[in-house]
Amino acid sequence: MAKEEFNNAMSELFNEMAESLNRIGYQRTKTAIKEARENFDPAPEQHRLLKKFIIRETCIAFGVPVTKLKNNKSRGNRSYCIMVISALFKKHLDYNLKETHAVLDVHYTHISRLLSQFNTLNEKNKTQGRIKMNYLDLDKMVTEFKKKNILESANEPES
Repeated sequence: MAKEEFNNAMSELFNEMAESLNRIGYQRTKTAIKEARENFDPAPEQHRLLKKFIIRETCIAFGVPVTKLKNNKSRGNRSYCIMVISALFKKHLDYNLKETHAVLDVHYTHISRLLSQFNTLNEKNKTQGRIKMNYLDLDKMVTEFKKKNILESANEPES
């Protein structure tokens, strides 16, 4: 029965592709398929919640209001906050510079510089040690949030 359902789904897909090719042409159909594949996010709601959680908790940890995160005039804690958010995005969401730039609206060269600094943090330095400790605490919180979120979504009945 599963093979028959698969064959029916493939047949519907090919019919849809043929209709698309006839209506909008080969190039636009190909472009639409590529864009859909590149922008595919298997769990957009979970990613959105995780992004919000990471940003909110990191801002709280560094004492930076979320509204001031995009303010380019302040230094110090704001930069440390962006540094840790970028590192958490990279670890937990597998974001690259371009994706992090799109979310935080901070220039990707600044994000790159902050990630380089993050990778060379010296825990013996008081400020850098505090950044590292905040990162480790936030990393644990994000991991727990992901586990809780995944368990909740697994227990929900499918509609």
